[in-house]
Amino acid sequence: MTALAAPRSVRRMGDVAVSDLSNVPVKGGVKIYQGAAVVFQGGFAAPASAIANVVPIGIALATIDNTAGADGDKKIEVRRGAFKFHNDGSITQAQMGSVVFFLDDNTVAATNGGGGPAAGTALLLDSDGVWVQVGGASGGGSSSDLPVYTDLTRPAPTTAGMLIFNSDDNDINVANGTNWYRDGVIT
Repeated sequence: MTALAAPRSVRRMGDVAVSDLSNVPVKGGVKIYQGAAVVFQGGFAAPASAIANVVPIGIALATIDNTAGADGDKKIEVRRGAFKFHNDGSITQAQMGSVVFFLDDNTVAATNGGGGPAAGTALLLDSDGVWVQVGGASGGGSSSDLPVYTDLTRPAPTTAGMLIFNSDDNDINVANGTNWYRDGVIT
């Protein structure tokens, strides 16, 4: 399959209560289609692709065009959970429960041979795709909850795209390499 060129309808597996991320600043020069897998790239939302040093965060709930804008000019709402992606053909039943990798914003693979980031944990293989847990507590290849901190105990925000749960503001905080952000605002 190929990267999205138009919005797609996306179903989420189950009705698990996960918090969505709203008002996530979008990277300049990109267009994110509704239904696209979204990653943090340098602390900004971007469509998933086979590049390193990004963190998966979920699925875009609307199409946002920031191709003519700078980093952060537009914002996007992202939903976390388990979603169906196209299988490049390399994912089999043997990979269920294993980390799979993004090839683009619509396709996952069993290995990161293309240099793509971990998409999350493969949950269910269907004839037309694979369900993957993306973002949130067990997405992005992690099998544990996000680390929990307060404003006083959280680490330095030196790794762009790092996610923590901040119990002081009861929300996800995102590092951009210099500051911690919540909903696009420095915390």
